[in-house]
Amino acid sequence: MFKDDIYAQSNSSIIAGLGKRVREYRMKAQLTQEELAAKAGISVLTLKKFENAKTANINMQSFLAILRALQQLECVGNILPELPVPPSVLRQYQEKTPKRIRHGK
Repeated sequence: MFKDDIYAQSNSSIIAGLGKRVREYRMKAQLTQEELAAKAGISVLTLKKFENAKTANINMQSFLAILRALQQLECVGNILPELPVPPSVLRQYQEKTPKRIRHGK
């Protein structure tokens, strides 16, 4: 799904691909749409529309609920990983941190 140039794809196309992927995970978990919708706390219609690319929009609450129900929530951290701390910032922090603290007499 995302092997092609993702920037050339429309948002709707990416969402459709995510819906297809959710369907694959649901089937692998041997869950019906009704079961997954119930576990996620969303309507069956919302799940069906998402899986079948009948909607170009799914709210974030529903999407996260689906991932949680499929036990795939850890992938959210990979969507926008933490930025590494640039070496210049690290140096500034190290320079500001005292090497030794003296206590007065």
